[in-house]
Amino acid sequence: MAMGMSRERVKIVAFLFNDTEAAQRIDVDSFLRAFKLSEQQMRFVNVHDTAPSLSMLDGVNGVVIGGSRKSVWEDIPNGAALAEVIKAARAKKIPIIGICFGAQFLAHIFGGKVVRDAQREERGTYEITTSDDSFTDLLFADAPFTFMAQCAHHDCITVPPAGSVVLASSELCPVQAFAISGADVYGLQFHPERNKTDYERGLALRGQQDPSQKPATDAIAAKLQESPEAEAILARFIDRIVLPR
Repeated sequence: MAMGMSRERVKIVAFLFNDTEAAQRIDVDSFLRAFKLSEQQMRFVNVHDTAPSLSMLDGVNGVVIGGSRKSVWEDIPNGAALAEVIKAARAKKIPIIGICFGAQFLAHIFGGKVVRDAQREERGTYEITTSDDSFTDLLFADAPFTFMAQCAHHDCITVPPAGSVVLASSELCPVQAFAISGADVYGLQFHPERNKTDYERGLALRGQQDPSQKPATDAIAAKLQESPEAEAILARFIDRIVLPR
């Protein structure tokens, strides 16, 4: 991107994995608010329905990979096509940020390791602790030493991608955030796009879709907290990583 381009001209493609239109609406609303972008500036591609293609990178200034209920080692519809597009985006030096499953996907395709670990499952609001390496990272340099963030995962990154640094962790999850050095590629295990209300919407939808899950979703909802510091990260991704390119 040319220096001095205005925020209003930024174009982002977001790869999502929603099973229903209602779930995708929550993702769309969350990302637009957190990035502070208009709907005309973001293209949302549901990977379950549409195979990602290299042409989707044309004119794009940043790439997002969202969350999914699937694991990275499962047979993901159009997963191979997505991996090809993400590798091409990295080669083109287009900034990339992966969130939850998206972070795991980046680890998986770039030499890291992801495992299923029920003891490290996090569902709700958790305290995130930044690492010493975060102090010199553009995205995390002025983040608090600890902050609250929304989490929803049962898989865990145990080895980050080759050439990356760990920027944050939690008591249960050793890799809550990483950056691949010199590549403007970030992975966040927590959900910076979600605020408390977003999470409550998602839990309510899950309870409606499967009433047997309602006691569990109600228990999670009752303990949710606000997470303003985490929510500020995606706007910083635009301002500090995407715009200066």
